[in-house]
Amino acid sequence: MPEESDWGSSLMEIRRNRTTAVLMSAAITIAVVGSMIIIHERDTGFKAFLNMITGHHWVTKSVFTVILFPLFSIIFYFIIRSEKAQKALKANDLWFWSLVLMAITLFFTFGSFLVYLIEYLVA
Repeated sequence: MPEESDWGSSLMEIRRNRTTAVLMSAAITIAVVGSMIIIHERDTGFKAFLNMITGHHWVTKSVFTVILFPLFSIIFYFIIRSEKAQKALKANDLWFWSLVLMAITLFFTFGSFLVYLIEYLVA
């Protein structure tokens, strides 16, 4: 029978893996949706495609978000259960993944702002 400390470390590892999977998923989802935002502002054909899927481009991006975030969370959770994957993806470093998430969020926030600013200045 495992000792109490074994159970605690196992529970902590599960929680850390879940947290890392959610951070990774958020980073990927933000990158995908942020790219869609920038592309649809520059390409009317892509915007029309997004409108065609659900009737409005913002609804389509929301649907993508609702699907991608939990899907990537589950996929990353199972991937990082492997010790090799944990090392390759730095899955034990929550600070690293928090910084990655912040960097991606800032990149696409400023990228979107820049696209809108250029559109405004050109118009």
